[in-house]
Amino acid sequence: MNNDELFDRINRGVIADRARTMSRNIEMNRPYIEKWKGLQTFVPRLKEKHCIIVGAGPSLDEGIPSLRKFWRRNEIIIIATDMAMLPLLSRGIRPHCVISCETTPRDFFARCDTSKSTLLAFSGICNRIIREWKGPIHFYNWMIRGEPYDGMWERAGLSLGFAATGSIVTTQAVSIALGCDVASLALVGNDLGFHDRLYARGTVRDDDGLSRASRIRPPEAIEFAQCRAARHYAIPRDRIYHTNHQFLAAKRWLESLFASGHITVYDSGIPGCAGKNIEKTTLRRYMETIL
Repeated sequence: MNNDELFDRINRGVIADRARTMSRNIEMNRPYIEKWKGLQTFVPRLKEKHCIIVGAGPSLDEGIPSLRKFWRRNEIIIIATDMAMLPLLSRGIRPHCVISCETTPRDFFARCDTSKSTLLAFSGICNRIIREWKGPIHFYNWMIRGEPYDGMWERAGLSLGFAATGSIVTTQAVSIALGCDVASLALVGNDLGFHDRLYARGTVRDDDGLSRASRIRPPEAIEFAQCRAARHYAIPRDRIYHTNHQFLAAKRWLESLFASGHITVYDSGIPGCAGKNIEKTTLRRYMETIL
């Protein structure tokens, strides 16, 4: 499947499944959008910073010690995906920013103290997530044109700023970071594929699996079933990894974006991204190099 066909399939799926929900969310979010505005005042925070985008893939577990050691450094800014916030906080790491584009209710932040982090929120995000968030918020629209999107962005406000979607929240974080003149960019826990686990320990999805475990159906069996259901494509590396439509679209989108850029991206995801301008490394080695 070529990239154009894959991206078109993802966008058509979004339109069919979520357009009405996004439009309703934007109407409910308008008082918060008017209060907090868009990305304009956020952009200077990232300028010349070493930006680390943290996903919720299984390889995040390996990066936790380095994140815990260095996250307080002034020259570093951490942008966590919504599902990664809980495992970070539970290990003593407070991300500076969290990004979410979740359009339906999720309990990403129900057990979190969000008052000291900034939320980067898609304008069509679920209103309950916005109401539960206690810290500052910056809204943005998706960089998709045509109806029904154009009408949504006009209602949300064209001045919010736009982020390329790339099919998952990680790609939106990358889009925003690269538009802010960061000193360097690292990806942690953004595996975009899997072998025997889909998510890091301590995520909402991981906890859901543990809560359903029993003697007859242990956690390992639940994880195996989740992985098996998501095996849409194979990624041959030192071993065979698998991925689904969304992760594959994100992987190809990121690799194409990085190849056309002028910045080296440090990726510790497994299998993660590969190609031009991408250096596969551990988070510890990246930290030691830049600091």
